[in-house]
Amino acid sequence: MYTISLDTGTDTWAWMKDANDESRYLGSAVGESDGWYGQHEISHELMQNASMWLLGFLRSKLDDEANVDGFDWDSLHRYGIELAKRLKAEIGETADVRYVKASKDPSYNREEGFEITYEGVVLPISRLQWCPV
Repeated sequence: MYTISLDTGTDTWAWMKDANDESRYLGSAVGESDGWYGQHEISHELMQNASMWLLGFLRSKLDDEANVDGFDWDSLHRYGIELAKRLKAEIGETADVRYVKASKDPSYNREEGFEITYEGVVLPISRLQWCPV
């Protein structure tokens, strides 16, 4: 299972873990600004686009709480979900792909994650499905 998500203080945009692992742990970092280390190959273009998305987020200065409310979270999530769809299209049905909001997002505690199907459908999943208590 691959999880696409961003958070301040990390240089990672994707994590991978065994799909049967129900822990809160996202897994091992596999998508970083300098490369892709997942078990499935992805295109150079997807890697570049995800790295630029990550670097733009890191430059947003969200470590300063004053910047959190004025940040364009909707745009960040739209692009992140598009990247997750592209990842799913490239790796096919051999792995699950999910998108999870950044913990700095003010809606993080009440919104859910999303599963991406092979057809590119975005399905809401309950928080317990991607982050068990």
